[in-house]
Amino acid sequence: MTENEAMFLTPKQVARKYRVSVSQIYNLMRDRRNPLPNYRIGKCYRININELNEWADNNHSQAIP
Repeated sequence: MTENEAMFLTPKQVARKYRVSVSQIYNLMRDRRNPLPNYRIGKCYRININELNEWADNNHSQAIP
């Protein structure tokens, strides 16, 4: 993978990484004030790992322990 290629995770992979439920990840994605950045590809959702890390750093007190 080159520097310009993005790595995407499924909501299930994100839940496993942060040890939370998958439904909590979906709730964070739907949050109106500060949603977890995500992309819908067909019927599937994907989360860019770089955007996830940035979001988690900025919102560590909000939701993901």
